[in-house]
Amino acid sequence: MRVVYAYTAPRDEALEREIASDLGSRFGGSRQTDAIEASGGIVTVTLELDAVEHPADSVAERIRVRPRVIDAATDSLGEGV
Repeated sequence: MRVVYAYTAPRDEALEREIASDLGSRFGGSRQTDAIEASGGIVTVTLELDAVEHPADSVAERIRVRPRVIDAATDSLGEGV
């Protein structure tokens, strides 16, 4: 399952590791495949989760509880982020 989330810049690798570790322990293995800091002050991160049987909303909600996270979704955040 592909998961994309965005948070406010500057880039925070500790936050990214925390999210990947949390998702990995809760939903199965995870690995970060991309992180891009845009000029608009937003960092977009892509993760791949090994387990696909978990509801996408549960995965996204687990990420969204963090104060710096703007949005999270499976597959894509759309054009707004």
